[in-house]
Order: sequence, then structure tokens, then C-alpha cells
Amino acid sequence: MTIQAENKQGLFRASYYITQKIGGQEKLGCATLRLDLIINGPEKSVNGISNLYQASNPPVNVISHLNGDWSYISHNNQINTLIVVDGFDLCDIQFGGNPMAHKNVSLRLVMSEDWLSGTASFNYLYEGEWYEVEYANVSLLEGEKQINLDALSSFIHANQPTL
Repeated sequence: MTIQAENKQGLFRASYYITQKIGGQEKLGCATLRLDLIINGPEKSVNGISNLYQASNPPVNVISHLNGDWSYISHNNQINTLIVVDGFDLCDIQFGGNPMAHKNVSLRLVMSEDWLSGTASFNYLYEGEWYEVEYANVSLLEGEKQINLDALSSFIHANQPTL
């Protein structure tokens, strides 16, 4: 299926990079999250994959399948988008012959109107302990297809509630 055909159906692809920054520079040693999302406009759902990594000893690497939804939020006479997703990992434990999925990431993003940037907070599970990251910057990955976000932005504006 082509990008144009997906956009006509209300499906949009977007890839984001989430990390903490201090003074515009990436904070050294912080957890970094890469998202590859499929945004379903009509159903207001989000699916995708994520890779969370951190340069530490031993290095952190958490891979998740994401499921969630998005909705409109208004703040200071401005309408933004809230994305709420949970990430799941398949483990070796079997239940009824099927692998069990357990939650390993919880993510909240507030995106700008054009979906090019935003802020995020997320929790992730690593070696049995939950870690929290707040006030992280969301930016579009280099090389992302601008046609996807232009179509997504047009779809959102056309269906956006009025204040």
C-alpha cells in the first residue's frame, strides 16, 4: 500500500526520538526512546514498536510492541494531541501454549499541533525494577516522510473540536 493510499484511509506513519535535554543538548547517559508509530486517525488508536536504550554498564535495551490511543487536549486556547501508549514484551512464559505479554513501558506524549515535536514522560521496566523519565523532548527522526505528517496534520485539523 502506498503512503497516499494509507493517508486516504486515515493511517499515518511517524517516527520519533525521545530524550532529555539540558540547554538544548542531549543529557549524557539518559534513557533514549525511539518510536515507530502507525497512527489511526478515524479510530484514534496508535500502534507501533519502540526501542529504549541507555549507555550504562551494563547497557539498557528494552524493546516493546506499543498499543494505545490519542485524543485532543486544550491548554491556553490551544489544541494539542495527547498520546497514551503502553508497551509489551513477549516473554518465555507460556499460558495455554501462547507466550504471555507483560508490560514493560508506559508512555505519555503531548504533541504540537503539527505533530513535529512535543514533550513526554515515560516509565520502563528493566531487570525487575521500574524507572521513570520526565520532561523529555520529542522530535521527529531525520529522514521521516514529511508527506505523512502533512496529511496527519490536515486530518487532525479537519476533525478537531472547536474551543
